Amino acid sequence: MFDESFDLPQRFGGVWVEDAKSRLLQGSSGEEVSLNPYVGCAHACSYCYAASYRFAPLPWGSVVRVKTGSVGELRRAWRWHNKPVRIGLLADPYQPVEERIGLTRRVLETLSERPQFQPRQLTVMTRSPLVLRDIDIIKRFEAPCVQFSITTDNDSVRRDFEPMCPSVDARMGALKTLIENGVPVIASLSPLLPLKDAETFARSLKDIGVSKFYIDPFNPRGLTMPIVPNKSFTPDSVSPLLEKYGWTLQSYVGDMDVLKCVLGHDVI
Repeated sequence: MFDESFDLPQRFGGVWVEDAKSRLLQGSSGEEVSLNPYVGCAHACSYCYAASYRFAPLPWGSVVRVKTGSVGELRRAWRWHNKPVRIGLLADPYQPVEERIGLTRRVLETLSERPQFQPRQLTVMTRSPLVLRDIDIIKRFEAPCVQFSITTDNDSVRRDFEPMCPSVDARMGALKTLIENGVPVIASLSPLLPLKDAETFARSLKDIGVSKFYIDPFNPRGLTMPIVPNKSFTPDSVSPLLEKYGWTLQSYVGDMDVLKCVLGHDVI
């Protein structure tokens, strides 16, 4: 019998952990089914649009809620059958607490246990090397993909914008390992952060075998960066960091031109 019990810690890595009351299956975008095993994200990226779902009065990233009923819900509702499924759109499914409780792994096991009911395509969104733990399950799917976030080549920039996230080197290593194990990947440069050397960054990603790239700008409530229609806004609190690095529309476009020159049609 499948064990659906969880021993939730009250705190993990300095973050409060709670049992969520919300459902795993809460709707979809078009025909794609979106699954988020967690509410809130300990990675606490400064630019994350999901910060609007903060748990006042506590700051974004200080609380993570665990959807402990996920496996039971999936088994009662097989509505992902023959549909594309995306895991982790609003919160990283491999944030630190996942290493302790393994909820995302249980969700993947449940999605894969009946081949005839598998999703048409599985996309897992993360920026954590912890995804490597689940390569064995991800490869059970007929059409898997890991959309792996690596937003800069500069670890000083990463520490400013994403202080709780894995290092640039750790993320490059994870991408390389996924590719070596035959897992299709998309390198997600979204949002693109200030770079040391756009050309070297692009060539480094191609050298480890990345062949698909997704690149997106910030989307602030202003005119310093391009506004992307129908997308959630970047929090205003990130503006001082953009100013610190002089990351303007002009610098973004300049690096994008270099990236596109190297990556060509591999940008999707």
